[in-house]
Amino acid sequence: MFYTLDTNPWPVYVTTIHPHITVASIDSFFEELGRALTQHEGKFIPILILPKAYLKAEARMHFGKQWGAFYRKHAARHGTTLVVAESPMAEMMLKGILLATDEKVKYQTFTSLEEAKEQALRWVKIYHNIANRQILSA
Repeated sequence: MFYTLDTNPWPVYVTTIHPHITVASIDSFFEELGRALTQHEGKFIPILILPKAYLKAEARMHFGKQWGAFYRKHAARHGTTLVVAESPMAEMMLKGILLATDEKVKYQTFTSLEEAKEQALRWVKIYHNIANRQILSA
C-alpha cells in the first residue's frame, strides 16, 4: 500500500500518504474512504499527513482532482482537512495538489501530527459535542 488510512476513532480519520503513491492507489484510497463514510453519520475530520519526500507530478495532480471530487460529493459532512506538512517540500506539494482541485477545499496546515490532533479535538467538540480527550489518545 502507498497510503495508510485509519478511521478509528471516528469522526477523525488519519491518512498518511507514502512518497511512491500511484494513481491506482489514490483511487483505491478515495474508494476506501467513501466506504468508511457509509458506516458513520455526521461530520468527519480528516487529517492528511504528506510525505517529506517528493511526490511525482502525476500523483499530485490526480490526488488534487480526486480530493476535489470527494469534497464536492461529501461537502455537507466534510470538516476542514488538517494537513500535516512537516517539511518545505511537503508544503510545496500541498500547493501543487490544491492547484489541481476543482473545488475550494477547506484546510489548515500544521507542522506536526500532535498539533493537528489538538485542532481535531476542537472540531470534534464543535461538530459532535464530544469533550473526551481519549478520542485521539494514540
